[in-house]
Amino acid sequence: MNVQVNVTKGILRDGREYFLDKSWVEQRNFEGVIRMIARKIVHPADQEAFKNSNTVRCIKEQLQTTPYFSQKIRVSPREIVRYFYLKEPFRKQYEVSNKTWVWIKIDYIYTQDIETGDIFMFLVIFDVDEEITLKEKLHLSATTDALTGLLNRTIMQYEIEKKLVDSKYTGTMILIDIDNFKTVNDRLGHPIGDQVLIRFSKLLGELFRKNDVIGRLGGDEFAVFIPGVLSAQALEDKVKELNHRAVFSYETESGEEIKTSASIGIVISGFGDSYETLYKKADEALYRSKEKGKSTYTFYS
Repeated sequence: MNVQVNVTKGILRDGREYFLDKSWVEQRNFEGVIRMIARKIVHPADQEAFKNSNTVRCIKEQLQTTPYFSQKIRVSPREIVRYFYLKEPFRKQYEVSNKTWVWIKIDYIYTQDIETGDIFMFLVIFDVDEEITLKEKLHLSATTDALTGLLNRTIMQYEIEKKLVDSKYTGTMILIDIDNFKTVNDRLGHPIGDQVLIRFSKLLGELFRKNDVIGRLGGDEFAVFIPGVLSAQALEDKVKELNHRAVFSYETESGEEIKTSASIGIVISGFGDSYETLYKKADEALYRSKEKGKSTYTFYS
């Protein structure tokens, strides 16, 4: 779509054919039309940015620095075809789309009439949904564990190192091994073993906060980093619940029961602790939990 607007007078100079509701075109209040478009078709999280970048004041300021600006926002394909005329194949594509939101890119080009002083804005609008979706998929595959969807080892280490700095080196690292996982794999097969890993990953997602770093280190080993200060009681309650809920029961063809559980090692960080230091200490605590008979937790001391 190509649209030209006289921002100063609030007049649409080119692009009237795209508007199914001509009352929008006939309005002289440019910012009012922008607010209406934002409310009708733009994703709630992108509305403020879209409205703010299209105020007359912002456009005048932008014109002083650079005549070009680009913005990516999400819009509703269903509402787009309701309020705007699109040429094929986009109209059909948006009409049958099963997506709630799609990405578009808007290139803004500003100019000012020397004689009248009127500010003009040219908008060129592109559908970039496929490009952004592909980038998100590539990013996801590069940062997450393919089976569980948790952070992979490399990205988890990176995120923990960031959290350590942001939280002034306060936090708690928890290392977890799934007890009897090898037995499940050997006796029941890898598909059941994968089910155990997925089930356990979902449990970690339920127990810990979005701000916590949760990752799979590999095999049946997982890690969680809780940034900031957590009371000893709250931390102990958390790992007790994890121990309790991590007991999964499976049955072999011969009727033998195999139970998985969790062995846990915990270390509270001190100032200057690195990821490697915390991992080593938590691993020592985890080893003690294994020695104590599994399905328990140990604080590093």
